[in-house]
Amino acid sequence: MITYHASSHMARLYKIAGYEKAFTMWRQVEVVSFHQCIEYLKTRLESATTFVQHVVLTFNVVIIYLGNVSNSSGHMHLSGCYELINKCYKLLPNVSKCTTLELIGLELFTFIIDWYKHTSLMAMISSQKRFSKVELPPSIPAIYKRLKISQNDVDFVSGNAKQLDYFITLMCQEMQLLESKGIYFSGLSCVYFAVTKHISKTLEDAQEKGLMLLQTLSRIQNQFTYKRLESNDFELDLTLKMCNLMSFQGLYLYLRFFFMGERDPLKIRSLLRDLLDSCYSMPYKSSCAILRHWVLYIAALIALIQHEAIIYEKIIEIFKLFQANGMEVHSICILEDVRQILEKQTYDDLLSSEYNVVIC
Repeated sequence: MITYHASSHMARLYKIAGYEKAFTMWRQVEVVSFHQCIEYLKTRLESATTFVQHVVLTFNVVIIYLGNVSNSSGHMHLSGCYELINKCYKLLPNVSKCTTLELIGLELFTFIIDWYKHTSLMAMISSQKRFSKVELPPSIPAIYKRLKISQNDVDFVSGNAKQLDYFITLMCQEMQLLESKGIYFSGLSCVYFAVTKHISKTLEDAQEKGLMLLQTLSRIQNQFTYKRLESNDFELDLTLKMCNLMSFQGLYLYLRFFFMGERDPLKIRSLLRDLLDSCYSMPYKSSCAILRHWVLYIAALIALIQHEAIIYEKIIEIFKLFQANGMEVHSICILEDVRQILEKQTYDDLLSSEYNVVIC
């Protein structure tokens, strides 16, 4: 598993750097080790009986998913995570009688749950083909510290206040209701909806949902107060603060533009620049800000539609900064495709299954 993930990372780095021979060599290692991982997991799953064994195997599937997030097979691995997590729930040990190993397993399992909930919600919003396996049993009791910043509500898994997780869940539910009326916002469907003509009744339905969601978002933001970390790492503190702020800004921009139909150039430009201001204010934006990948991706899409070329290029520069540090930023290729589609006005291409990938 380590060989697979390491080779995937190295192949990506050499591809970005333009070293074709080294990329090809590492890519071969990646393919071979991937098939070895799959065979290993199949064998172990057949013999696994304990909670800890299933948690470890589930974590391995998470690693495989992260290695394939840039293509449509990511949905398959995410569904596999869902099935395995439910198996783990059935084997949960009695908390009061846990062994040391089981306690460690519980801690890892809680991280997996948090990661899955965040990723599956992003899959519902950002991928072309709706991902529906989101519902899970309630989280297990927090008998230990979860993987988050203890002094405030901003965690490392989602990169935003936990109150926003509730909001994003609500937004996904409203998007499902709109889909029943033939209005699609997931994936690049939101761009298609924005650039093609649609009947007034359809727009009214979207605006009604959008207004309700904006009011809810505003209420959550007004009630939230960022608590500074009890740490000497002021840079990390500021990065998390801005990361959380970008979450609010990105969701507001998304709803104003796609749901409410706001097209005033000055207003949209102001919102886009505010978002960029927050990103540029992050001392650790080359690493931590990757959590705001979807927010920046949405901003780039809107910049393309609004012909804000300079803002679009600034966002691409940020993505390339992520990429230079070895991160998977598949949105760069998607955005370039969207740019060409908008130029050629071949809008039906926006609905291609090729863009059935998760941005998170």
